[in-house]
Formats: sequence, C-alpha cells, structure tokens
Amino acid sequence: MSRAEAGPPQGTPQQPGLITEHERREVVSGNGRAFLVVESYTGPEPSVPQSPTPSHSKAPSEDDVQTVPFTGQRSLLSVATLCNSAIGAGVLSMPFAFYQAGALGGVLMCLVIGAAEGFTLYVLSKMAERYNCSSYASLVRATLGKKTATFLAILMNIYMWGACNAYLVIVGDVFSILGEYVAGPGSLLANRHVIIGTLGVFLMLPLCFMRRLGALSALSSIAVLGFLYTTACILYQGYTVAMSREDPWEGVELLHLDLRAMFALPIIVFGFNCHANAVPIFHELTDVPDKLLPVRSRRKTVKLVNMIAVILAAMMLIMTGYIVVGLAGYVAHPKQISSNVLNVLPTDQVYAQLARLFIGIVVAGHYPLNHHPARQGTLDLAALLGVSEYAREVLVAPIFTLVFVLTSTAVSLFVTDLGDVIHIIGGTTAAFLIFFNPGFMLINAAVVKHSSGMLSSLSEQDLSSQEAAGLSVPLLQAAATKGIKKAGIVYSPGRSWLVGMLLVTLSTFIFVITIYTTFVH
Repeated sequence: MSRAEAGPPQGTPQQPGLITEHERREVVSGNGRAFLVVESYTGPEPSVPQSPTPSHSKAPSEDDVQTVPFTGQRSLLSVATLCNSAIGAGVLSMPFAFYQAGALGGVLMCLVIGAAEGFTLYVLSKMAERYNCSSYASLVRATLGKKTATFLAILMNIYMWGACNAYLVIVGDVFSILGEYVAGPGSLLANRHVIIGTLGVFLMLPLCFMRRLGALSALSSIAVLGFLYTTACILYQGYTVAMSREDPWEGVELLHLDLRAMFALPIIVFGFNCHANAVPIFHELTDVPDKLLPVRSRRKTVKLVNMIAVILAAMMLIMTGYIVVGLAGYVAHPKQISSNVLNVLPTDQVYAQLARLFIGIVVAGHYPLNHHPARQGTLDLAALLGVSEYAREVLVAPIFTLVFVLTSTAVSLFVTDLGDVIHIIGGTTAAFLIFFNPGFMLINAAVVKHSSGMLSSLSEQDLSSQEAAGLSVPLLQAAATKGIKKAGIVYSPGRSWLVGMLLVTLSTFIFVITIYTTFVH
C-alpha cells in the first residue's frame, strides 16, 4: 500500500517520493495495546521531512510503542457479575426442582435450559453490539419498537421488584438464624423484621444508588465464592445423610414424566436468569483481548469474543453448582424436601452457619443487580415520554430507587414463602425476558436481512415493472429499515428466523405450563 508524499522542495524538478507501508499489526503488551506500523520512504528528501528517511529509521520495537490503557471491565470480573446476577434464590430451590423432576430429569433440565439461556445471552450481546445499546430496555426499543419497549419496562419492573422481595425474605430468614446462633433467641439480632428493615435501608439502598454494575464487581466476586462454599457444604451434608442409610439411593427416582417435572421447569429457568444485566455487562466489558477462554472467531469483534468467553465460563460454573446442589439435596432427602435448601442444613454446626452467611451475602449482592435494569428501564421509559436527561438523572432515578427499595422492604416484612413465588416468576416474566424477546430479535434480524437482500436484487431491474410491483417494493423497503416493527412477522428463509420462532414457542410453552401447574399441581 503506497501513498504520494508531499512535493519536493521548491525549485527542484524531482518527482514526489512515496511512503510504502510494509506491515501493520496489533501489539498487546502488559495491560494495554497499540498498532505497530512499519513504513519506508523512497524518493528525494523533502524540505520539511514528513517521516524519517530510510538511512535514519529503524523498525520500532514493542517497547517503543506507547500502549493504550486497558479500559473496560475485565472478563473475569464480568464472569463474577454475570454469575451473581443468576445465583441467589434459584439455587435454594434446586433440590426441590430435582425432587419434582427426578435425579436424571433435573440434570437434563439443567443442561438443556442452561445451554438455551447461554445462547440467548449471546443473542442479546450480539444485538447490543449491532445497535450500540447499553441496557436491555434500549435494545428492545431499537429492535422491536417503542410500544414493546414500554411494555417491557413495566414488565421488567414487576419482575425485578418481585424477585427483590424474595431476596429480602431470604436475607431476613438467613440472618435471623445467624443472629439467634450468635446472640440467642429473643435478641434484636434474631428479629427478622429488624434485620430486613435495617439491611434494606442501610445496605440495599446505598448499593442501589450505584450507577455502574462494575462498581459491584468486588461484592460479586465474594458472592461467587460464597456460592461455591455453600455448594460444597450441601454436597458434604448430602453425602453424610445418604451414607448413613443402608442403601444411599433408597427412595431416589431417576425421571418423572408428569406434571411434577413440569412444575420444576420454571424453577430451573429462573435459576439461570441473568439476562436483564447481560447488555450492561457487555457494554462495560473490555474490548482488549483478554483470553479468558480459548475462543476465537475472525468474523466477530474482540469484545464479542470476550463476551462469549464470559458467557461460557459463567454458565459452566452455574450449571455445575446447580447440578451438585440439586443432586446432593435430593439424594439426602428423597422423600420430601423444602423449597429452601438451607432448611436441610443443621443449625448447630459452624460450617452450616457460614454457608448461611455466604448465601446472605450472595443475595445481598443480587438485590442491586436486579434493581439496576429496572431503574434503567424506567429511565428509558421516561425518555420515551419526553422527560429531559437532566430531570431523569436528578429526579426520576433517585425517586425510583427510593420507592423501589422502600416498598420491597416493607412488603418483605410480611412474606415468608419462596417456592411458589419462584415458580410463578420463573415461568412468566423471566421466560419473557429470557426467550421471548431474544427470539423476536432474531426474527427481526432475519426479516431485515432477507428484505435488504431482495431489494438489492431488484436494484438491477426495472422497479416499475409488474414483477417488482407484485413484490410490494414499499413493504420491502419498510421491512429492510424497520423490520417487524413495520412489516410484521413475515417468513424469512434462514436459521435466524427458525431459531427465533423456536425461542418464542419455547417461551409460550413455559408460560402455559407455569399457569397450569400453579393451579393443578
């Protein structure tokens, strides 16, 4: 590749010289990166040299290159944040889900649902990169339109608010048991109402005022360690109880093919849900090669490759922990088990109380992670209604956070049952966020791509001909620019359309099963 240099000095008839680029490559050194370009100059020496002449130049080394600082969230911390967005109330109900589905049925559900939700996390990340979105709600508005975004903002707030109620219930139950263990029954430390009220106002509220998920990365890392420790405790407890029986597998059933298994489906769906935070996590992720896992693709950007590694690492970690917890809890108590796995742990052992403490930390970190997308969805909705950016930041955001935290804290004082709540949330609003929206995004992408391709083929023909008129060129133009927002759901050959329809169908199936098993189970 060559380019003409500035003309020779005045008064000389020489031809202008050339700068020839020999090499261009990316250099990653330490915690930064730069682009190394090697060029050579041929021709007469200019009056004001634009680059060193070959006789005085040398190829720069990596030490000579000024590196670009490593910006964005590191992949490992993003794994912790994504894991903390998923683990929480869901892990407590895994043994109950395995009891409903059977040992093999529970494992198969975790593998299939975990893989499906990992794929939809990738879909959300890819679409967020394509449309340059920083929140789940803004991505829905860009792909599916304002009406869908408005509905989503309302639905997301309901889901997140309900989930945060469940987290505060867990916090109250866990720390009241710990308080009784430390200070004895009847003390303020064992009072569930005092614990929920105090932690809600003085811990959850300040955490929810943070604007970036990356600010919670340290807490997320602690929460993941707590999840691993609790998994080990439940595995130990399950092994101890099972081996105390003459037949350790007595009462354990492999597979249920009835409504019991269908009742477990929404619980497992809820357990892997971290999709509301996938877009902001991707937005904050570094675009410097991080090499968390050996994931490579020439057709994808560095940032998207990093996100694929984050998703794979997080899903494998969560899936392994859930299977271990579910099997250990179910094998230990195959006849009947509570929807809260903490109830199977002893109350007089230090290791069990540490597990409760870690679960409390996990849930405490999960609360602000659920509040973040709800607040962002509300801010996006306010923007759609014409509220200025200054008013959104100064008034809407803090008022929403105050109302969200204080009302969920108040309601949690009187709610104690978790099982049915997780079942209903997981099969309705969570399924909508996890499968329904990503499915429609894929359908929309297929419609845009197919319509654009048809318009390109028509550009070489007479658009005023009868054939072009029969193809409804205005409709194609609308579909190519606005997708299903203008053209509706039209068939578009390709894998994206088929996979999108499969995800929408799966979401609808989970919703119907959830409603049915809620009243029939």
